[in-house]
Amino acid sequence: MDAPSIIRKLKLDGITLYLLPEGKLAARPSNRLTDRHRELIRSHKRELVSVLASPAYHIIVDGQSVASQPSKTDAYHAFERVIRQAAANRTQGKHTISIYLVDTTGATIRSAFFPP
Repeated sequence: MDAPSIIRKLKLDGITLYLLPEGKLAARPSNRLTDRHRELIRSHKRELVSVLASPAYHIIVDGQSVASQPSKTDAYHAFERVIRQAAANRTQGKHTISIYLVDTTGATIRSAFFPP
């Protein structure tokens, strides 16, 4: 699992991961952390610190990160490209294609859906 996926997983579990000024990781609310969460954070600490230290935006298609961009403007352009690709390559699918633009905290900035 990559760092953005871990951040999203924690967010879905009601936990926000963030950096303290001295560069240490912290989680809010800490009482929601399970042993599994702690192990996941420990085993990916460097990558999590790196992702949280740099503002980045991620494009998620059907739950998988397909692109990351350093700026919001670049992220919007990449998001539009992914949507155009999905529309052009779409065949009669069996499920709805979900495309999200999210920030490093997992907050959704934009979304698009292509029904079957």
